[in-house]
Formats: sequence, C-alpha cells, structure tokens
Amino acid sequence: MKLQPLLLLIFIGKFAFAQTQGVWTKPVTTWKYDLGANTGTGVLNSGIGYTTETTGGNRVSTASSNQGFLPYPPSGSAMLSNIATPPVGTGEWSLENYLSSASIKFISSRAGRVAKFSLYNIGNASPVSSFFYKISFADANVDVMDWRFGIGLTNGRVNQLNNTTAGIPGNTSKTSFPNFFATLRWAAKGSEIPFSYCYRGVEADGESEGNTYERKLNGATFSKGGTYNMEFYCNNSSGDQHYLRNKVDYAVPANSFHIWVNSVQLTANGSPNIGSYQLVPNLKLDAFVFQGSTSIPAKAAVCYISDFLVNQVQNPLK
Repeated sequence: MKLQPLLLLIFIGKFAFAQTQGVWTKPVTTWKYDLGANTGTGVLNSGIGYTTETTGGNRVSTASSNQGFLPYPPSGSAMLSNIATPPVGTGEWSLENYLSSASIKFISSRAGRVAKFSLYNIGNASPVSSFFYKISFADANVDVMDWRFGIGLTNGRVNQLNNTTAGIPGNTSKTSFPNFFATLRWAAKGSEIPFSYCYRGVEADGESEGNTYERKLNGATFSKGGTYNMEFYCNNSSGDQHYLRNKVDYAVPANSFHIWVNSVQLTANGSPNIGSYQLVPNLKLDAFVFQGSTSIPAKAAVCYISDFLVNQVQNPLK
C-alpha cells in the first residue's frame, strides 16, 4: 500500500529531523516523553482540557505513582500550574495531535499572570545534556504574547522551575534565579516573534550587577503560525564537550550552550557559544519549564509543544 503524498512528506520530515539531531561524543542515557501515552486523566484528542484558573495551584504527574492530567514521564514529574498568588494565573492545557505529533496545547495566561508547564527531577541527569522539542505558534489574532523556556536544577526540591508562586527570568528582573542554567524568551509585539536569551549583568555598559538582561539571538526568524524544531546542547561542566551533527564536530565551552532552530545554528554577538545564566558549574540539569504570562487579547496566545527528548552525558569529565 502506498503512502499518500502528504503523509510521505510528513514522515520524511520527521525522519530527517531525527537524523540531523546532534549526538554527544561521550556515552549518554536518553529520556523521552510520550504525550500520547494516555496514562494521566487527560486523554489525547478528547477535547477535555485542564485549568486551575479558579484557585491557582497545580496538577502533578509523577512517574508511575501520582496520576495528574498529563501522562507519566519516564522519570521525574510533570506539572501544570497557574500562579496561586494574586493575580491568579489563567493558563489552560489540553492534549492534541498537531502536525502528526502528540502535543500539549498551551493557552497562555493573561498579562502579568504566570502559567507554567514544568518537567523536573529527571532521572540520570547530568551537567552535560541536550534538550530537543518541537514548538508551534498558533496563527491567531494575537497582538502581544510572552513565552519563556528555562533549563535548570530542582534535585528533589521546589524552586522557581516548579513552584506556583513565581515566574522565570526576564529583562530587567532584580531577583536571583540560582537554579537556572539557561532562560530563553519569545516576546511578540506585531507580526514577528523576537527570540532572546537572559544573562546576568555586570557593572558595565549601563548595566547593574546581578540584574537580568536579555540579548537577541540571530539566525532564525520566528513568526505566528510557524513550527520550529528546537535543539539545545548544554554544558555546565568545567571542560569543553563535543557533539557531532551532520558529521561535523562542535565544541561547547564550559558553562555554555548551543542552540539550533530548524537546522540553523543561532548566534549572539557573532558567536554560537552562549553563556550560562546563574546555575553553579558542574551541577546537573534535571528540569525544564515553559511559561506563558501574556496574551492580548486574552486566550489568543497559543502554542503546541511536542517531541520531548533529553540526552544526558553520564561521565562528562572522563
């Protein structure tokens, strides 16, 4: 039986993406999250979503023990949360097939109200890990939106990656975020969606020591209705780490990371080596979080996220 042309193109596209993902040159373990497993109370394509809008709070799925809305992750916990302190968050989530992938549909919170989707306490975590996922921004009549993504450490504790009382870094926060290795932001006003990363300021160029600032990332253009395969190669160890991508060797310096979007490597200030945010060097990376905190008009900012994969180098300094 022959595949229909559209299905064949989708298959080829997914296969090509899998083949071009970078591979660490040292042995790894792999963590892969299946959003279509239907082991939570939410069922793929059921049309029934989840929100904590009336009370704040959260809903957690823990590997094979605590059943929340989302499927069990292979290890660790998956959490949906609206900030519980006023103004209470208004995010909503559902599970849908989108562009041939089981996806979480994330409807952002309104302006100034935080909603988060967190995956944390991932097993076999390492200071050197690569993170992959696909994100699509709905082609909607949205004027302003603010999506953020962070990578860091929870290590069995509650902090800014997985709590219900705080958001994650953005320009020009004066708050300390010691558990974040990397934080990124899509903040759209108008037709395009600028993509930036956060860093800690120093007493130079008009910046204040310890404040959070943002710098634009170059190489990819994000837009409403677009779909993007995201790749993050993160090195929180004290030495260079290498990965192969399309048979080319890339070195990630200590306490830095690389980003690829739809097979294009991004740069900041002309360099692909992006400095880490605040996490102490050599600590493991066992968590990541997505945040939606602005939608104007309300409920217009929507994204679909899928195809989660983490590869963890088990002995980075050997």
